[in-house]
Amino acid sequence: MTLKHTAIMAAVLAVPGLCAASAKDRTPDMDRTVPSIKNIEEVFSGKVRFQQQNPGTNFKENHGRIERVFGPAFGGGANPVDAATSFVADHARDLWGLDAEQYLPIGPWDGGTHVLPLMTDQITDEAKFMLVGFIPHIDGVPVHDSALRVLVRNEPGFPVVLASAQVPDVAGFRVPGGAAPLAMNEAAITAEAVAAFAEADISGIRPVVFAGVNGETQAPRLGAEFILDGTDLLGERMKYLYVVDPATGEIFLEQNQIHHADVEVQVLVNKTDAFSMECGIESPSPLPHARVTAGGSVYVADDNGFVTIPNAGSGSVTVTAEARTQWFNVDNGSGDVSGNFASGSSGTLTINGANSSDQQRAWANAVHFSEEVRNFTLAYNSSYPTIANQQNFTVNTGVSGSCNAYYDGGSINFYNAGGGCANTAIDVVVHHEFGHHLVNVAGSGQSEYGEGSGDCVGVLITGDSRLAVGFYQNQCSAGIRNANNNCSYSGSGCSSCGSAIHTCGQLLSGMVWEIREQLISAGKPISVIEDVFINSIPLHNGTSINDNIVIDWLTLDDNNGNISDGTPNYAQINAGCTIKGLPGPEIDFISFSFPGGTPSLVDPADGATFSVEVDAISASPIPGSGRLVYRTDGGIWNTVAMTEGSPNSYTATLPAAECESIVDYYVSASVLGSGTFYSPADAPAQSFSAVGATDQILAYENDFETQGLGWSVTNDSALTAGAWERANPAGTRTRGEADPAYSGNFCWVTENGSGNFDIDGGCTYLVSPSLDASAPGSTVSYARWWSNDGDGGGADP
Repeated sequence: MTLKHTAIMAAVLAVPGLCAASAKDRTPDMDRTVPSIKNIEEVFSGKVRFQQQNPGTNFKENHGRIERVFGPAFGGGANPVDAATSFVADHARDLWGLDAEQYLPIGPWDGGTHVLPLMTDQITDEAKFMLVGFIPHIDGVPVHDSALRVLVRNEPGFPVVLASAQVPDVAGFRVPGGAAPLAMNEAAITAEAVAAFAEADISGIRPVVFAGVNGETQAPRLGAEFILDGTDLLGERMKYLYVVDPATGEIFLEQNQIHHADVEVQVLVNKTDAFSMECGIESPSPLPHARVTAGGSVYVADDNGFVTIPNAGSGSVTVTAEARTQWFNVDNGSGDVSGNFASGSSGTLTINGANSSDQQRAWANAVHFSEEVRNFTLAYNSSYPTIANQQNFTVNTGVSGSCNAYYDGGSINFYNAGGGCANTAIDVVVHHEFGHHLVNVAGSGQSEYGEGSGDCVGVLITGDSRLAVGFYQNQCSAGIRNANNNCSYSGSGCSSCGSAIHTCGQLLSGMVWEIREQLISAGKPISVIEDVFINSIPLHNGTSINDNIVIDWLTLDDNNGNISDGTPNYAQINAGCTIKGLPGPEIDFISFSFPGGTPSLVDPADGATFSVEVDAISASPIPGSGRLVYRTDGGIWNTVAMTEGSPNSYTATLPAAECESIVDYYVSASVLGSGTFYSPADAPAQSFSAVGATDQILAYENDFETQGLGWSVTNDSALTAGAWERANPAGTRTRGEADPAYSGNFCWVTENGSGNFDIDGGCTYLVSPSLDASAPGSTVSYARWWSNDGDGGGADP
């Protein structure tokens, strides 16, 4: 085992203070009930601790893991990265069980970008949010299908308003053999997977910690992740991602990377205004960013298809327009068209002007509608991962077969007409397949979410709920699916329309369509849902369609860092989602604030008082309705009126509590005709907590400036370097970027000196003296510094 430079700089034990009464006046312990350690742990659990520090915040959980943290802003910083990093440092261990250092600043988006702007204003070009991404790692190995995404408002103070997490329970897991898995045997680990292929190329092989997918935790284990790309025994294209046992090749996970659209969603048009070639109206339209050549030089047109060709001579120039653009490369150049233009003249070149074949119409359509999706996306997020700068993305038309189209991670592909179906290079089918690419580069899973997102892209661009009208030959009135549907959420089967990925995807397109209709009815612009949907894709984890998406949409729509008090378009977004069975969080009619904070100690003689302010948000609180609810040591709840100094401004009084007892409490107020509301919002399931004591006493404190005081070191017999010792750090910077900034002289370090003193050969243990933390509410804290930036570049844990 090898460990970089580590230091323990101070240790403190705090226990509840002594009672004011003398020992002889106290009730003997055997005459009262003392809460168990389990109960105390529940009271002071990470979630409770977080909500006490951040009143009004809420959690959305799935499979027993927190997937969203939302509500009033819960943190901030000097800049977006500082705000997100501080949130991770302060709360990630409490909420997800891994130390802050295990969340590496790598985004889950294509290319690993750490910070991603969201909701860019089209006038100022300023982003409303910054999304900061982290990938959990164990001993330097990434956790498969895991990410923490922290959303920060891009404004002074940089408040943190949402945490989107997919972090399985991997606490305590260690990678066997440390860095040894990097030397995995490629032939052995791919043997079982490759048996299904006639031929295959292996790529992307790397070690991962596998603990399940889509946030559903399995027992963590070391895995090997790779992609096989080739053909099956019948010659059909195959591309799969695998996670396997690196020792045996046993397959843990197999995911198809070729995402076919449902044969019912693909239609072919030759740049028609809408629908298939058979059903649509064909007309020439500008081709943004078209590539043209003249005299051996390449030129790129502007957004409206205009390009200037320098021509200093007086003769004519031959210009060739290709069936491609700067960003998209269509597979076949037969759609190219050339013309001669006199110096100083103007004119047009129309690709597929003759309109003589399905194949030529397919080339023109595929490139035009691909550009349409790209431009639509960048209009709402100019920094969308990969899309803004990706050139020569492959678009294949005329693919052998019929009634199909697919995305394979590197290209979109469209089939010829046949089998009762039109050529599939048509508007919504192109939108749908490139929608898969948007999902892929944004770091999310595909399956039902990818299919639904592809449909949403088509619906939002065309403004028509029918998907792929004219897909079947001689059928021009209906598409293969419709976003204006009756599908509703099902916890067991995804959607009432079915659990297959395409039918399940109709739930997502149905939500988008319902919100669009709600916005139109309210006289609001449909750009609201277009903007929110595009920017929500990088927030999404996994493949599921559930109410996490609603929280994401509302947070992106919000304008004050607190979705609990509503958002500018809450009524429309929530109504559209509620129709589909996925209502958003209920908004607060009133808000509670605590000017002096909430007490953590209740005096055994005098109790505790604190101030409570109740303010209107979407309704007015009833003066005098404020109540304090409390219980002691898990007993019955007691309700008392709070003292009102002025309308809805209260003083709450907790009665005296016996020493070391645990007091749970919450407050409430009422709204006329709308019921009673609480803080914490989900009380009594969650409540504030305090300990019966007059003060906290430092029962033990050690800054290590004095030798001894009960600390001891035990080393393995095989240890060759790096043993713990009490020393003044040498400050040589040989085992990390810098030694800790510490005001004292001495601390415990893993071997002090000027050379390479990694922990090698075995383990070294630093053991404290016995500390009596039996009193309920006791806390232990210490200062720690650790560096893994020395030799090994961080890969040598």
